[in-house]
Amino acid sequence: MTGISMKLKSKKHQPKNFIETAEATEFRRLEHRLFNNASWKKQNVFMVTSANLGEGKSTISSLLSITHAHDRELKTLLIDCDLRRPRIHQMFSLPNERGLANFFEGRVDVKDIIQNSRLTNLKIITAGHSDISASDLMNSERLGQLVRSLSAHFDMIILDSPPVVPVSDPLTIADVADGIYWVIKAGYTKKKLIKHAIEILGDKREKIVGTIVNNAKNVMPYYYDYNYYGNKYTQSRKDRKVIEKTRTV
Repeated sequence: MTGISMKLKSKKHQPKNFIETAEATEFRRLEHRLFNNASWKKQNVFMVTSANLGEGKSTISSLLSITHAHDRELKTLLIDCDLRRPRIHQMFSLPNERGLANFFEGRVDVKDIIQNSRLTNLKIITAGHSDISASDLMNSERLGQLVRSLSAHFDMIILDSPPVVPVSDPLTIADVADGIYWVIKAGYTKKKLIKHAIEILGDKREKIVGTIVNNAKNVMPYYYDYNYYGNKYTQSRKDRKVIEKTRTV
């Protein structure tokens, strides 16, 4: 299991303002580990989830997708599968009139819900809107058909899932995923809750291939803090150009 520590708290860590921070460097390290492991196992569909709300899974999903698309130059698709509390469209400043929910209703075609991001290699499917309940819409067969049809066109597909404890949707999404990235917020997530969430997954827990710990800076000792070393790194010209592409107008 791959583990890595992150701190994603301020607005500067949002995709539209993704800059050359210590955390961005950690994402490159994270992506390197996860990609190499996935490549060896021939996996390309990953679900990002957590035990409960507020642990930063959508931010992790977004920035990991950007890193796949930018650094690895993979054709990457990010799908917002959280139909109850969607956030991906907000993070990328995209419209959310048509998305995954509308596809499940049969009202739109696949080509109508794939949106461009500021990065050439990153496409996004937002959650969309529907009057039908999320539990009725979320169906592993529908989602599986969608993902299988898109896998031929993308190198990597990231599924931003709801948290495991509050709703049952993650069990459906886990059926479709090759692997699961588990997000834990340091100093926030209770061990008992994590244990309970993993128990809920049942045999699907075997798909957990990586654990990502964010907010680590607030709970780790001082020597873990990048600032302790007094190092200052400057952005490369290439990174500045890419970051400019991810900014909103």
